[in-house]
Amino acid sequence: MNFQPHSSNYYERLGLQVGASERDIKLAFFSAVKEFPPEKETEKHKPIREAYDTLIHIQSRSEYDSRLLHGDVLIDLEAQLLEAEEAEDASGQVSILKKMVNLSPKVGMYRNKLGLAYIGSESWDSAYQQFEKAFSIDAKNPVYHLNAGHALRESGLLSDAENQYLKAYELDPEDYSPPRALASLYFFNFEKPQKAHEILDVAINADGKVDFQDFFCIYDKLQFYAFSVDERNLKNQLAMLDDIITSDDEKSFVAFMLADVASQAYEHKMFEIAENFIKKASYLTPEDEDIQRFKKDIVHNAKMVKSLIAIQESKSVHDFVKYLITVYVTNYYGEIEDAEFESQMDSAMETLRNVMDVDPHATKIKKSFAYIQANHNKVYNLNKKFFDIIQEQPSASREENKCPGCKELFNVTKYDYGSYNCPSCHKSLSYSASGMKSVSSGYSSGGSSSSTDSGGCYIATAVYGDYDHPKVKLLRQFRDHVLSRSMIGRMFIKTYYFISPSLAKRLHPTSCISHLVRTRALDKLAKKLLRMWG
Repeated sequence: MNFQPHSSNYYERLGLQVGASERDIKLAFFSAVKEFPPEKETEKHKPIREAYDTLIHIQSRSEYDSRLLHGDVLIDLEAQLLEAEEAEDASGQVSILKKMVNLSPKVGMYRNKLGLAYIGSESWDSAYQQFEKAFSIDAKNPVYHLNAGHALRESGLLSDAENQYLKAYELDPEDYSPPRALASLYFFNFEKPQKAHEILDVAINADGKVDFQDFFCIYDKLQFYAFSVDERNLKNQLAMLDDIITSDDEKSFVAFMLADVASQAYEHKMFEIAENFIKKASYLTPEDEDIQRFKKDIVHNAKMVKSLIAIQESKSVHDFVKYLITVYVTNYYGEIEDAEFESQMDSAMETLRNVMDVDPHATKIKKSFAYIQANHNKVYNLNKKFFDIIQEQPSASREENKCPGCKELFNVTKYDYGSYNCPSCHKSLSYSASGMKSVSSGYSSGGSSSSTDSGGCYIATAVYGDYDHPKVKLLRQFRDHVLSRSMIGRMFIKTYYFISPSLAKRLHPTSCISHLVRTRALDKLAKKLLRMWG
């Protein structure tokens, strides 16, 4: 059909002749909507909708036909009005429409247009007054009630707006505009999402079939699900669309809508959902360069998030690396402030400096980044230079071991085999290539040979005859808190534990040698330690 959206003649806008039937008007309008959908061709759809709303109702059509035949002055004013609308001159529109209303005070469509002009200038009360006068002239025109509902909603009179929307819906159950307005009111103003979806579902299934005319209500449902971050229902609703796309015009419009929903999902960081919608839009309109560019961006981000999830779930990645990667990704998407990011990274760097000198953590961290580089390159490239440096770090000089007794973890210098004491339970341990093991001493607290901690001082225990003698305990503390903290001290401890077991076998608390060792050496050292430590 030959649609002329910007014609001053309403019949020509719909490609019709004067005298067209109601059925012809409806068929022409729905064909025009496919070519000029409201969300895509707003400026062309608006006059198409205006012509339809006027011609489909007996009263308004009668008024229009009368004006078309006899209103030369009104026709001139309408031409001026069209210019003001194209220039988006709200005050000019109001001025012209006031003249038209004065000339034809009983013409409801002029009252309606004046109300819309007042809405354009956000004069809600004045707008409602005009709509009220319009439906007092023609109470059965659903458009007047619908527009009155819009003005009332903007004024905050929500219950009154609901009543007007319901009246419009009652007058024309086949029109998708009243249920869309009602659903929006329930969802955003009354915060009743379930009721909003129920209204749209009724509208979609009103004629017993789902076709292109229902897509506007489906689109609203998609928007509501996106706004609610409802991924499950977004997926379900997307699956319905294949059944209602039959022509190229419909494909173009549906693709536009799908891209819009993808954009909303993208803003909510629902990248997998956004990817599903944009791929569908891309399939319908492969020639649309904007959609193809947007698809590339969404797919990139969807892969980034999928990689993050895979990294978090992987047993091949060290927990510290999972934390570090999460910080980088959240910063990449702007979900944390720069100051917070820097603070978290400072803490992470301090942890990293410590952990990279301790195995098995250092080795696993390097392997973790090697795994991410091989399998999740987009994530790795967030800071490739830094992650490369981590992989190139020298081997750790220390390793983590577990005490066989208390099971607490502590670090030792790698390959510095010998005797140690657990810093938690003070159990005597032997560190060798086969790991950390408990060992036994030559003397027990009773002075006889028995199986006890080799962490005790062999010679001191033999001399004093008691593993738990206060001076033996003091000497063990000296070993653990002073000698073990320096390289020379640790070398002394290693030498001592190498020669002391054999010497201790020759000592006894009552022997002369033990007396000399005790009085000339150990007592003096213990006395000095007591002075040092109070």
